[in-house]
Amino acid sequence: MKTSACSTLALAACAAACAGPRLPMSSDALAREREPEALVAFLGQPGASGRACAPGRIDRALLASPGLGRALVAGLQDGKVPPDTFATCALTLLPSLAPGRDSELATACLREAVATLRDPGIEAGPAGATPARFGALERVLVERDPRVDVPRAELTRALDAIAATRRTRALGPAGRGAADALQILVEAERGLWRGRLMDGASCAPASPRRRCRTSARRPWSSRSAWPAMA
Repeated sequence: MKTSACSTLALAACAAACAGPRLPMSSDALAREREPEALVAFLGQPGASGRACAPGRIDRALLASPGLGRALVAGLQDGKVPPDTFATCALTLLPSLAPGRDSELATACLREAVATLRDPGIEAGPAGATPARFGALERVLVERDPRVDVPRAELTRALDAIAATRRTRALGPAGRGAADALQILVEAERGLWRGRLMDGASCAPASPRRRCRTSARRPWSSRSAWPAMA
């Protein structure tokens, strides 16, 4: 009887875990969650705000959780999290993340942005789902704090992947524009402009990469043109 009771409790616990986060979920309930899947589930609710990712509103264990960045990006990719909500949450969350987790989130955004170039839906225009996802990823990469680095090896892989996409895919105007914007962004991370080192006078000394990153643009963007480089 005792064994049977334990088995019943174990099955109940397993069923609760397999069912995933309980919805609807309030921001107060989110503050008690410790798994990335709970944050994705919260953000996927109608009317959910990315501002719920603000400092002090997320459990420390969740902020230090391995795979948090990948889970957020996967939620965007799968259509569970709306692009604007994703970008707002990611940018709000980054300052609170445990050391290393911030870089993981930025890296996950870069990888997904590169992968999105290969999606035929990139040509759908600004109202399309794929361009909206790309725009959200680009926004996080452009607007993040300049102290949040993407490893140099990841930048090199991204440039190689962009070049491979240009060679192997018949990109349309929007796809080429997105590839151009992403390439410029990645090169700026490496301190380059059209293969040359950037002139320090062209970017604000206090935060050179952010100054340069924020002038990135794509065909459907209202961002300003890139500053002239000496």
